[in-house]
Amino acid sequence: MGNKADRILIHVLVVDDHEDSRDTAVDYLKALGFEQITAVQDGREALVALEEEAGIGLILSDWDMPTVDGLTLLKRVRANPKWAHIPFIIMSSPRSTEHEKIGAAIEDLVDDYIVKPFRIDTLEQKLDKTFAASIHGPQKICVVADDDPDSRETVVEYLQRFGFKRIEAFPDGESAMKFMSEHITDIGMIIADWEMPKVKGVELLELCKRTKALGDVPFFIITSQASIERMKVMQAASLHVDNYLLKPFTQRDLKDRIDRTFSKIRFEREINASVEKGFEDLERGRAKAALMNFQKALKLNPEFDMGLSGMGDAIFRTKTAAEAIPYYQKALAINPGREIHYIKLSRAYDKKDEFGKATNILTAAMNNLAPTAAVHLELARLYMKKEMYRKAVDALTEAIKIEPDNTAVGMLLIEAKQELENGRKKGGT
Repeated sequence: MGNKADRILIHVLVVDDHEDSRDTAVDYLKALGFEQITAVQDGREALVALEEEAGIGLILSDWDMPTVDGLTLLKRVRANPKWAHIPFIIMSSPRSTEHEKIGAAIEDLVDDYIVKPFRIDTLEQKLDKTFAASIHGPQKICVVADDDPDSRETVVEYLQRFGFKRIEAFPDGESAMKFMSEHITDIGMIIADWEMPKVKGVELLELCKRTKALGDVPFFIITSQASIERMKVMQAASLHVDNYLLKPFTQRDLKDRIDRTFSKIRFEREINASVEKGFEDLERGRAKAALMNFQKALKLNPEFDMGLSGMGDAIFRTKTAAEAIPYYQKALAINPGREIHYIKLSRAYDKKDEFGKATNILTAAMNNLAPTAAVHLELARLYMKKEMYRKAVDALTEAIKIEPDNTAVGMLLIEAKQELENGRKKGGT
């Protein structure tokens, strides 16, 4: 957060019912290097903005406001799993009663407060302090699971030194998972040993990644230096572990992993927000706006497959299929496990009347991925265009086996069978 390049990526929501104060805060933020700023006049409008605006990464809010005040807004933000991670700074006046309000805010896990009127350097200090703290998710619970009591106590001690206030430690993965299932929206980080009784670290990792509310929570694996353990680390990486630690590790090692992981998560959140906004623009027919959002995402990460896919879509609509194909190809090369990349590339080849390439891509999808109705349906549509009704029927029959209730598949299958029957009556094949 310490330089303007970092601040460009952060979308700030300013909430204040006093126009002058609101404008001052916006001017200060711009001078500090923030470019994405949404300003509203009360907590009610702030809640609407949080629903509608993509990627808000900081809230700067007044305390006394009509409709929904700062404390109520804070409680609503912290109670919503989509927003609970967002750093929240309260702006307040210097009256004596404000001290009680600030105390109440701290009870509700405000990240910091700032007393009005304030100078630009004061705001900068508060922002830096808030972002430095929020890297470790102080408003969330850190779960530690390790059957070795010495190792477990060491991790807890290190975390306490880093400023974590809410740490829950468990001797095995089973008890850790039970706790997390009961506090599922409050978990901010998970640190687990690899070898544990009942539920091993990798099993806990798999359970967390399959659980919607825990899927994006940073997960750290602790393991030993042995070569066999390095193989386990690679297995964990394939399961999307966020980071890992090799025993024995130092306090600095742990802090470095945490800092890097949370910085990466923040960075990826901004990229995902731009991509989501791009797809939303495409749905609303704003191809040029979508193009700008996808370009922004790819500038931050040129290897992000969904950004490349979205760029292909935007170019497909504004230019030609031929110009879109390289983006789809690269997206597929980066992530061959995503079905939509095969389908989009196939459609682009079909648009160029390259039937062979279009069908080959879908065949590759069937070879590389688990069977899906969508790929069979796409292949059937290609066969229908070429009046290859027997092959279309075969593809749709496979699709209906996978998804018996798929209406689109069912309707096209009826049409394909009818065309096949008509061809037979005419003596065709």
